[in-house]
Amino acid sequence: MALQTIFHEKIENGIQNTLSQTRVSLENTLSNMEYVSLQLSQEGTFGQSLLFNRLSSHQKNMNLVNVTNPYLGVMLYFFRVRGK
Repeated sequence: MALQTIFHEKIENGIQNTLSQTRVSLENTLSNMEYVSLQLSQEGTFGQSLLFNRLSSHQKNMNLVNVTNPYLGVMLYFFRVRGK
């Protein structure tokens, strides 16, 4: 009975630790996504450069956002074609 209790506690602690690590990882990813979305918004550095049509600097800015947030994976900036 004592061994069963010990194993049960170890399993329970392992599950709790895994859930805690997953939660922290998810919170960090969401925080990174929020930061990137702010950079890409109209008020952010990339959004501001779009407003002033500085097309040559867009790729550099996207690369900077990707490098500073490597865990976000693939990212794109979508332009809606008006009238379609």
